[in-house]
Order: sequence, then C-alpha cells, then structure tokens
Amino acid sequence: MIRKDPALISNARTGLQSSLGFEVGWVYRANWGRGDVACRCFFGKEQRCCPLRVCRADAMRAAFYNSPMTLIDQIQTDIVVAMKAREEHKLSTLRMVKTALKNREIEKMAPLDDKESQQVLSTLIKQRKDSVEQFTKGGRQEMADKEASEIKLIEAYLPKAAGEEEITAGVRATITEMQPAPAMKDMGTVMKAAMARFATAGLRVDGKVVSEAVKKELTAK
Repeated sequence: MIRKDPALISNARTGLQSSLGFEVGWVYRANWGRGDVACRCFFGKEQRCCPLRVCRADAMRAAFYNSPMTLIDQIQTDIVVAMKAREEHKLSTLRMVKTALKNREIEKMAPLDDKESQQVLSTLIKQRKDSVEQFTKGGRQEMADKEASEIKLIEAYLPKAAGEEEITAGVRATITEMQPAPAMKDMGTVMKAAMARFATAGLRVDGKVVSEAVKKELTAK
C-alpha cells in the first residue's frame, strides 16, 4: 500500500508550492516486492526505481534545498505570499520588480546573479526617487507617497544602506590608504576605490552622496 514517506517529503511540498506558485504532488514510496520502489514525483507521474540508486525525486529535492535561493526566487516566493494575503500594492510592486529582472535576463540572454539583480533594483529605486522629487514639486503628494512606498518595498531586497557617517568614514579611510595622497584631480580614482570598499563591506550607498563626501574630503586637504 502506498504511503507518504515523512523522511522524503519533509517541508518540500510547502517550499516548492510557495516558490513555483502551483500545486505540487506529494512524493510517495511503496514496496512493490523484489526491492523495487515507486515514487510519485513533483508532477504527479509515478515511476519505479531501484532502491540502491538515488530516486530522481530525491535528487530534485536535494538540489532545491542545497542551493541558495536567488533574489528573483525570493521575490517570486513573496509574490505568492502577497497574492494569498491580498496585499495589492505589494503584489503590483513585486510583479513590476520581477518584470524588470526578467527583461534584464532577456537582454543578457542568461540568468542574473544577485549582484546584477541588485543593480536592477538600485536603478528602479533611483527612478522612483526622481519621481518622488518631480511629483512633490508638482504638488502631487499622493503620487509621491506611492512612489516612496514602492522604494521601501524594493529596498528590503537590497543590502543595508550606509548612513552619512559610515560613508564619510569609509571615504576618509580610502583616502588615507592611497599613496601618494590624492588631490582633487584624483577624485575619479578615489570614487572608484571608495565604491569598491563599500561593495566589499556589503553596504549599499548612494553614488551622489559618496561623490559629495569625496569632494568635501579632498577640498579640506
């Protein structure tokens, strides 16, 4: 008699359904005599396999759980959660983000890594910051608030944003390490080194703020 195998299914079904957005079949295991095993895989197809080999369904599940979730996978999972919770604003924002990521993948003709995905999200944030400024100047506060709320949702998928003090400290440390001491004409070189420093530290920074900090520090010398 076919029975659910707790050792196999664990939390796989819940995780896969959230990620894929559709019903996933249970994995079953049964003894058919002579040591054969029958498995019902994710797509509802029953198959037989030798118990001495790794079941294909097991392999699929192992690959799923042993590989880290990418940024786009996380967004897809959150889209399903927002859909179930009927969070319309969050849902529309995440769908927009997913579309932007997919469009970038089409341009690249290959999957994006997390760094490339973060660059796409940073561009979306910059666009919305510009929109907030324009809507505020035009007296359209409701639209400005909408764009600002989208910024907050998108920022949740990016590394921690560095504060002004962290940026200043990072720029000063960068300048101190450079030999010979840089002058204003070396601003581009200092910018590049400072941005690399923040990226290595896993901090998200506004290039405009870093530029202002670099200019201020070099002017003081």
